[in-house]
Amino acid sequence: MTEAFDLQRLLLSLGVVLLLLVFLALAARQWRLRSPLQGGTELEVLSSTYVGPKERVILLRVRDREVLLGVSPQQISTLSELAEASHAEAQ
Repeated sequence: MTEAFDLQRLLLSLGVVLLLLVFLALAARQWRLRSPLQGGTELEVLSSTYVGPKERVILLRVRDREVLLGVSPQQISTLSELAEASHAEAQ
């Protein structure tokens, strides 16, 4: 009878540990979704377009500046930096 009791305790302990892991994983996921890097005002992708099979140009707004980046599989290059005011005047 003690073997059955020990097995029940082992399974109960394992279940508690698994539930704790699931809870911590869900909490970490929620925290990551709410972090300022995700959807914050510090960095915003304004536009993106492909210029080749694996190359693209991305327009980012970083705080009060706009940055035009060239992205390829090997590197990321800054193509131009623009002030946000110039973007607002163009509209």
